Amino acid sequence: MPFYGYTGIPSPDAPNISVTGRVLKWLVKENDYVQPDTNIAEIAIGAERFHVVICFPALIEKQLTKEGQTSEKNTSLLKWNADGERIPYGSSYFITKKVNAEQSAVPLPRDSQPDRSEGAR
Repeated sequence: MPFYGYTGIPSPDAPNISVTGRVLKWLVKENDYVQPDTNIAEIAIGAERFHVVICFPALIEKQLTKEGQTSEKNTSLLKWNADGERIPYGSSYFITKKVNAEQSAVPLPRDSQPDRSEGAR
């Protein structure tokens, strides 16, 4: 049975609650069919970076927030379409996972990168 929905940025502490964050980079494109545990976007919540991860197979229909834009609390980040039989009812549809500089799809600003020169210890 076809089923579609919209999602905001899931809170790192409570995935069923939407929070304000900035889209740094989309890691999937519109009309991509994604599998569970796929990182779909890299976001910033305050100074921390996270990947938004989908928990079920779905089609990413529309990105509603552009890269660099802020998605406000309780606003939709994207529209998705899925088989209603494969959605994890009773658990989170999307989660956030904290990422470090090595996992990031977006380079950190130069002044926030650790100094790895020989003299810096």
